[in-house]
Amino acid sequence: MTDEWGAYNNLKNLGYYHSTVCHKKYFVDPRSGVNTQRIENSWLHLKKKIRNGGVTPERLEHHLAEYSWKYKQKRNNNNFFEAFLDLLKIYYSI
Repeated sequence: MTDEWGAYNNLKNLGYYHSTVCHKKYFVDPRSGVNTQRIENSWLHLKKKIRNGGVTPERLEHHLAEYSWKYKQKRNNNNFFEAFLDLLKIYYSI
């Protein structure tokens, strides 16, 4: 789900499911429910952390991976510590 910026026009041709919302009219499309609020909120928090010096350019990729993992766990109502232990089990074949 994106806004209508032209750079996104080819996403369907690349095999992605792609829906848009026209921000000139509304932030949530009243017919389809398409919106970009979740990703906009995520970027807001990430940019704030970067601006405050919490992420160096060398660590940005690692920070994005950690942020994505934590977001997924939170969204699925998982316990972070238990999810981390599960990853360790997989990594070390326990």
